[in-house]
Amino acid sequence: MEKDRKNNYIVADFGASNGRICVGTYYGGKFEIQTLHRFENSQVLLSGRYFWDILKLFSELKKGISMAFSKYDNIRSVAVDTWGLDFGLIDKSGKLISNPITYRDPDKSCRPVENLFKTITLEEFYELTGYFATPLAPAFYLEKLVSEKSYELENTYKYLPLSNLFNYFLTGNFAIEYSTACGTLLVNCHTKTWEDKIIKNSGFSKSILPDIISPGVKIGNISGEICNELGIKTFSVAAVVGHDSASAIAGIPLCTKDTAPAFLSTGTWLVLGVETDSPIINFGALRHLFTNEGGVLRKNFFARNLTGFWIIQQCVEKWQSSSGSMIPWSEIDGSYEKVQPFLSLINTEDPIFTQNNDDMPEVIRNYCNQNKIPVPQSVGEISRCIYESLVMAVRHYYELLIKYYGRKINKLHLIGGGVNNRLFCQWLANALKIEIMAGPVEASSVGNLLMQIMADGEIKNIKEGRQLSFDSGKLTAYEPSDCDLWENKYKEYVNFFNFLFKQ
Repeated sequence: MEKDRKNNYIVADFGASNGRICVGTYYGGKFEIQTLHRFENSQVLLSGRYFWDILKLFSELKKGISMAFSKYDNIRSVAVDTWGLDFGLIDKSGKLISNPITYRDPDKSCRPVENLFKTITLEEFYELTGYFATPLAPAFYLEKLVSEKSYELENTYKYLPLSNLFNYFLTGNFAIEYSTACGTLLVNCHTKTWEDKIIKNSGFSKSILPDIISPGVKIGNISGEICNELGIKTFSVAAVVGHDSASAIAGIPLCTKDTAPAFLSTGTWLVLGVETDSPIINFGALRHLFTNEGGVLRKNFFARNLTGFWIIQQCVEKWQSSSGSMIPWSEIDGSYEKVQPFLSLINTEDPIFTQNNDDMPEVIRNYCNQNKIPVPQSVGEISRCIYESLVMAVRHYYELLIKYYGRKINKLHLIGGGVNNRLFCQWLANALKIEIMAGPVEASSVGNLLMQIMADGEIKNIKEGRQLSFDSGKLTAYEPSDCDLWENKYKEYVNFFNFLFKQ
């Protein structure tokens, strides 16, 4: 790029609990990201079903675009990444049929997965997709809609995962980026194309699935209607790694000499894994719910999804509703630093903690009572219970990750919201006995930006992008300490929950 020229890119990053609109400025060799607009993303309960208010989110996106144009020149493109699993359906007239149902809606998990296996087995499904069978995945929910002869599916012209749905709203063009396509469990993880066997067993018409595209390309321009509404000139929409977890992995800072990254992406979910060129198919790994998922530029990442900060987020919601005021995260983090260590440890993978709960602190107390665990009472005790328990779960699956990956891991990159939690990062280093390299916080936004810069022709590949991330960001290293203490507590934890952790 020309010396002294600055290219600006609008980064829209939607998570399952909040969203943000940022502007990434690239000035040759480095970038910086400024957040313009933050907003909450909450599920809406209506007639016993949980929906996403997708039109509100699109309104927040347009607001962020307008703010960006009022403050920045030379805006090159906009791109969207979102959480996975959920989708929208478009009818023949190009209209959204209904607000998307959330993946935490109870109805999504009430149908047996076996109903999809008409002409294929569970084992063949795993060999094709690299993923375990889960009713939350679109492949299974679409089969459910077919069986119910649902009005929505019978009138569907195109199916779109959420990041691609926003792209459609912006441009009017249909396409599905690879990482979001993989999340449907309708993609063959070896050929990296739609898998006809699974689609046939799901029972819907393949015609509703748009073509799969790779990220790092421009897919169209903002529609004239939106430009007129916002009073802006037309500009490009780029396809980035649309699944936010995969986008975060794309944004991991690495020197070009570094090997494929091992990572812990922290947010509503914890995603522990390693990037690979091809899927790892191992039935032992399947038994422990390890998955192969679509990564940046059709790479693979082998990972275990764990319940993450959802538990503490639900607790904070309850504490805030009870107090009638907002509680800053700094206050939560400060509440447990001096609380007795290892007072209460829970199995955060118990399904009770993944559900919508109006009173998560009470759920935790009841769980402890039932399992004869000391019952945490205060905000600090409950918070420490959650974070220490999450560390123990990560330790367990980290050992399994190494076992199935078959190679030594020298460093773990921690990205996402957990970067801001100093104690959580240090506890992970202690429990895993490995260096934790923490940063960036907004890794999914970084991954989004890198793919926009690539679409603009400024970088050629993800290696150059990760070097750019390394040169632009600030990382914090955590070295292991108190390892004997954490090792002893981990052994006690596994012994206590041995009925859950049999290997």
